[in-house]
Amino acid sequence: MITIARFQQRFFIDLAKMVSDYGSVWVVEDGNVYRTEKQARDRCTDKTKLAIMNKEDETNLRYIRVDLKGFPFKKSEYAYNLKKIQEMFDDQEMARRRAVRNDAEAILNTKPALSMSDDEAFAHVESVNNGAAPEVTDASEMIKFGDSEFSLEDTRVALRETVDPKFSLRTGMVKTQAAVDALSQEDKEKVLAVLTK
Repeated sequence: MITIARFQQRFFIDLAKMVSDYGSVWVVEDGNVYRTEKQARDRCTDKTKLAIMNKEDETNLRYIRVDLKGFPFKKSEYAYNLKKIQEMFDDQEMARRRAVRNDAEAILNTKPALSMSDDEAFAHVESVNNGAAPEVTDASEMIKFGDSEFSLEDTRVALRETVDPKFSLRTGMVKTQAAVDALSQEDKEKVLAVLTK
């Protein structure tokens, strides 16, 4: 449940001490004081989520930054301090909302990075690949083993089990065929034994 603090004059005196010690602090509307903005923002976010889940009337909790330089509160003017802290909550919250809105508008107003035509895109892709087709890694492709053919996937597994335990199961067809062709006769027999069982 979100409870807005009823700030007493003692709170402003203690706040002056904290600001003197730390330089700046973050005050949440429920009366909690934190050293970092992240702590204050997390407190507000968590309490707001709970309030929404519990369907409470008050679902917004705000926070402000209070600095040593320009400390706005006065020791003996309680009514002034209450008015000033409310103004600070309102002003800083509006500034945060304006910043979020401006960021969102800036994102919407940016042009998309992809500004080339269809033809330019394909020409670029072809120039990068120099017209060479990418290596096929389809497991349904067949690897030649003498007069026989075996699937790429089965061949990779057989190579890994028999000859090269580090042989990648994602190796493409061209490299797998090259590995098979480079095998000694003894290693080919081992691999064939696994493939034909």
